[in-house]
Amino acid sequence: ACVKMIVIDEMPFSIVDKMRFWLFCVVGIPLFKVPSRRTLVRTFLNMSNESKAHLKKTLSAHRICLTTNTWTSTPNTNYMVLTTHFIDHEWNMHKRIINFCVIPNHYGTTIAKLIENCWLEWGIDELWQSQWIMLPQIKLLWINYGKNK
Repeated sequence: ACVKMIVIDEMPFSIVDKMRFWLFCVVGIPLFKVPSRRTLVRTFLNMSNESKAHLKKTLSAHRICLTTNTWTSTPNTNYMVLTTHFIDHEWNMHKRIINFCVIPNHYGTTIAKLIENCWLEWGIDELWQSQWIMLPQIKLLWINYGKNK
C-alpha cells in the first residue's frame, strides 16, 4: 500500500527517508514498518512488471489503435509518447500509454524506428499483419521505411 500511495501521489521514493514521514508513521500507524528506498524500488519494479504483463495480455485480446504525439519542451528536449486505444467486450473505450521517451529529433525515420522498437517490446508486431488499418499514403511510407532499414 505504501508503494501504491507513493506512485499514485507522484512522490519521490526518498520520502521514506524524511523525518516527517517517519513521525507520521510512528504516530499514525505504530505497527507499520517503514520500508527502505531500496525495498520500495524493488516492490515498484515488481508491480510494474506485473502490470505490463497484464496489459500485454489485455492488448492481445483486442484490436488496438496506436497514436503518437511528439513535442519539444522549453529547454529544447524532444519527447514522444505512444498510446494504445482499444474497446473492450463491454464497449468501454480504454487508452494506455505504452511508451514515453526522449527522442533526438522529429524526423519520420526516427519516430518510425522508436515505434517499431516499442511494437517489438510489447509484441504488437505479431498483430499488425492481420489487423492493420491505415491511410494509404501512410501505409506506403511505412512499407518503404521497412524496405530501407
